[in-house]
Amino acid sequence: MNRPLTSSIPKQPQQNVNLVDCNSLLEVGDAIAAAEQLDRVQIEYAKLSERLKAERVRNYWSPANVSIALVSANEESEGQQRFTAMLSKSGFDTDVSFYRDNYVSVPAGRQPADFYEQSKERRQRPLISLASRLAYALGLLARYEEPQIIIVAHAFELYWPMLNFAQRNPQARVALAYFANFLDSRWKQVGLFDDSFPIKFFNLEEHSAELLGGVDLRGSARGRSIRSPGSGLSRL
Repeated sequence: MNRPLTSSIPKQPQQNVNLVDCNSLLEVGDAIAAAEQLDRVQIEYAKLSERLKAERVRNYWSPANVSIALVSANEESEGQQRFTAMLSKSGFDTDVSFYRDNYVSVPAGRQPADFYEQSKERRQRPLISLASRLAYALGLLARYEEPQIIIVAHAFELYWPMLNFAQRNPQARVALAYFANFLDSRWKQVGLFDDSFPIKFFNLEEHSAELLGGVDLRGSARGRSIRSPGSGLSRL
């Protein structure tokens, strides 16, 4: 079921929502596949849905009223239509936006060709970010008295919206759920892993084998090198 963000927020005294950035998960799958020399790493969305439920129970949070998967796609693509259908079967409502609308802007006066290779041998696509849509969703949810929000994403652009969301309402709870070694390294610098930090962190690496089709990222702590490009956390 496609459900835009503006209609995904029922009017209830307490709103508990899971927001999943599917583009961010696509990127981490590609990064892990490259590091592990695999053809593909499949994100198990049905198991992710169950894991988010379990994290809410483990942390004494209320169950989610709705789980929304944000998708950047060309809806005319049959493959991407199958992907959104799979998300619906896995327990997610979907918010599908046109992929070109999610390209990260280049500096003023510059063209995408200045930054992305467009040769016959290699055609790079511009970077995609759903951070603005996630931040907008947080703004919609801020009007509730006791919202409890989990966001599955890696982008540091979410830091200030999430921090402000938590600080403005002492009854609100907000958490980032992701694979720790693949976060933007600035998250560690601001204190995300500290117990007292207003934004809670749920480390999905502890459950990576079930979420990534058998790829166990916990092995990196025993000497295996699982690294994301540009991530300072992978050097810890």
